[in-house]
Amino acid sequence: IPVLADLRTTTAEQKVWWPPVAASVDQLEVVVSRLPRPLPLPTSTTPSRSALSLLDVLRRTKHFDDAITYGTSLYSVQPSADVAIELARCLVHVDQPDLAVKWLATAARQPESYDHLRLVIGFLPEFQLLSERRDFQDLIAQLSSEN
Repeated sequence: IPVLADLRTTTAEQKVWWPPVAASVDQLEVVVSRLPRPLPLPTSTTPSRSALSLLDVLRRTKHFDDAITYGTSLYSVQPSADVAIELARCLVHVDQPDLAVKWLATAARQPESYDHLRLVIGFLPEFQLLSERRDFQDLIAQLSSEN
């Protein structure tokens, strides 16, 4: 499977796998169904864009537990605001709002991600479900006070 080959490569000639944005959930499910379980764990040499693509696909196909496991492992070897945001999105879907807000706060620890984080918090439907939470409101206030 090209997806797995890309995620496992450690050479400088990485071919980054990126799913078509317009792919339907059914089309993506075909790819996910062919992945081995458990999923191969990411490493520091896993292409980050490919790993984020896989996280996105797992979320879109509602494989939230796989996404959370893979995303947590990915964050431990390649921490980024994007991974933390994807984890937060998945956690909202599995009714873990406390952890979702904690991952958003983790993303907010990286000042270079403030603009992106403000955008996704206001745009993504998962985060609208957190809007009544005090800790989420405090996070928005923190981001709003930053330049």
